[in-house]
Amino acid sequence: ALSLMGIAASDSFAMLLVFNGCWGVTAGLVMAMARTIMQEASPPALRGRVMAFFSLSFMGAGPLGAYLSGLLVDGFGVRLALVVPAVAITICTLFVLLRTPLWHLAPRTALP
Repeated sequence: ALSLMGIAASDSFAMLLVFNGCWGVTAGLVMAMARTIMQEASPPALRGRVMAFFSLSFMGAGPLGAYLSGLLVDGFGVRLALVVPAVAITICTLFVLLRTPLWHLAPRTALP
């Protein structure tokens, strides 16, 4: 969310690249974490099916997201269209943080 806000507020191309790089790194981290959580939380006998559905829904949402992004850009302009998903990400993160047991899924074992 902070990277998107930074991209929207960037006045120079160099800062745009910095925030865009931060967005890419965090997106890669989030994707890896999401897949890990899905595999750990699903029953071993169903992991393949769960991951197939997860991947299908993740990739299937792309065209819908692209369409909605286009509508936002058309209606609000490029900079403001970046603020809308940043706010949505913040709301979703706060919801997960406050209303789900996600933080209790981690194993309680010490690292070697």
